[in-house]
Amino acid sequence: MPAVACPECQYSNDCDFRFCQRCGYARRTRDQPPSAKLPLVDWDAIEARRQQLLGQRASSQYEKQKSQLEKELFGFLATAPNCRDVMSATPDDVIGFLIWKDRAGKTVVHDADCPGIPGASGCPCPRRLAAGTVDSLIGKLRAVFERSGRAGVWEDKLGMGNPAAAKKVGDYKKAVSEEQARAGRCPKQAVPLFVDKLRNLASLVEEQLKVEGLSAIRYFTLLRDQAFIKILFFAGSRANDLSLTKANSVYKHVGGEFVLLNHTFGKTLRGGESKLVGVKSCNDKLLCPVEGLNRYWTGCGEMGVNLSGGYLFRTTVGDCVSPNPFSAAAAGARLKTYLRQLDEDAGETIHSFRAGAAITLAMSGVELEGVMAHVGWKGRATASHYMQLGKVLRHNSPASVLAKAADEGTAGAVANQYRAWDNTEGFLPVAKTL
Repeated sequence: MPAVACPECQYSNDCDFRFCQRCGYARRTRDQPPSAKLPLVDWDAIEARRQQLLGQRASSQYEKQKSQLEKELFGFLATAPNCRDVMSATPDDVIGFLIWKDRAGKTVVHDADCPGIPGASGCPCPRRLAAGTVDSLIGKLRAVFERSGRAGVWEDKLGMGNPAAAKKVGDYKKAVSEEQARAGRCPKQAVPLFVDKLRNLASLVEEQLKVEGLSAIRYFTLLRDQAFIKILFFAGSRANDLSLTKANSVYKHVGGEFVLLNHTFGKTLRGGESKLVGVKSCNDKLLCPVEGLNRYWTGCGEMGVNLSGGYLFRTTVGDCVSPNPFSAAAAGARLKTYLRQLDEDAGETIHSFRAGAAITLAMSGVELEGVMAHVGWKGRATASHYMQLGKVLRHNSPASVLAKAADEGTAGAVANQYRAWDNTEGFLPVAKTL
């Protein structure tokens, strides 16, 4: 092999050398001009940024649920007779894990000869995971196996791929759905919460706000809760979307009649999508979402809580207001507390506000398209830009109809009519009419 002399020390190196073996001279390549300088790269900053993004993703509720499920799966596989692990698990192991999870199920699957009366004592029928829960678990298990390097379609002959994506697991999911359908178990919607119960909740919080000697943190909590539940109902928002709303994404009309909230991140909002929702003031100050938000904002200013940035609704830690968002789970727990204090807990959850708002709109004459757009029950992007404010602020918009229903008292009639229909009043089983 021909030799090439180093231009610095004249040492003979191989013709394709990159560094001189004697002095370490770095040989310039043809595509590297003499004046080229290597960029300054802060690798520590890059790693810190990467860890920050990974930490944000890992802190999401879905990722926490998936991590917990992963731990349960590893423990289950470790106790198997053949002591499997995530790399050797089969579709049968996945099905076994799902059956094992049935122990935490709350859905009663009645036998064919069981009367199936809700709340009947002494019913021996088993409790299972709901079919929708099984479907959700299978999706999370697929993600767990993919993260462990087992992606792709399951190949029975080779025993390779993602075992949670196997046809056998899909057949198990269908079997669970069919079993529950035969037993008369249908997916339940959230118990709707109507204006009458919203009024009771608002009255309860108002009474507690008038108690003398309230601590600052208790005062903040009550102001936050009353504003949150009022906006949640009248805006028809997902609780998670509302909890992640930034304070600087809230806009108030100059006349004070409308408030707009720009949701930019949530369950169905990803990748730059947004949804602009509006609430309209109503004459009933106890229910008015605009009045509730104004009181919350004013109270925060008096207590020194800066809402010029950060999340609009915030959680508390001890006697301090945290910069972290007031999560949907925390809001649900607060709702349950108030309902129990009222002795009016009928099984409502934090999702009940959207259900009640949607039913109120539908039974008040709003077209289905308008209802779905207001509460965000479409798969398509529902971003509302400023050029679409006419649709949000028009006199017969969903926001206006809800405010009118609260002022005129028609929402109570809607709630009573719905409950009568939901309880099938006036209807009897055919067997009892013969």
